Amino acid sequence: MGPLLRWSTTTSTMLNRNMFFELVSNGEYNWNVKAHRDMCRSMMMTACDLGAVTKPWEISRKVAELVTSEFFEQGDRERSELKLTPSAIFDRNRKDELPGLQLEWIDGICSPLYETLVKLNPKLQPMLDMIKANRAKWEELNKKRQRGQSVSAPASPCSGDSTETSGCSVAKTGSTPCCSGNADGKPSKPVK
Repeated sequence: MGPLLRWSTTTSTMLNRNMFFELVSNGEYNWNVKAHRDMCRSMMMTACDLGAVTKPWEISRKVAELVTSEFFEQGDRERSELKLTPSAIFDRNRKDELPGLQLEWIDGICSPLYETLVKLNPKLQPMLDMIKANRAKWEELNKKRQRGQSVSAPASPCSGDSTETSGCSVAKTGSTPCCSGNADGKPSKPVK
């Protein structure tokens, strides 16, 4: 997808998102209006894409590890092939910022969407509660990082074959390196 098409798609999605949020917030969402249902369907698809953030911490964190590993690979390609400096979430050299980046992602993207969906259907509240619980874990990791304490990053800082890096056993799984930690943020066994 070219940059112009990507920008157009992102802009359209954000406009739909904002309009949907406004309709629900103002109590103007109407299930009988096809355009409203179409927006809701689009937001539900987005919620499905973001669904890992609604899972228990161990699962949510592992998904964050996998996604971040893929982002690091893309950032490595941007740096080596295009001679660009990747943005923070794609930059392996800035992996220590991940807890803060996850907080921004949860606060800016995930929570507003699920809060809006809960207004439409209160039965979705447990998903929003899990987002809040996971956010608290990322906040804890971010505070440790800010205090200069060693934090086991939720994504592998390395690429390559199995090695020891920052106290984390890392295994290469396919083309995505990844290690996992336990709920306390301490390294555990490699993801297979």
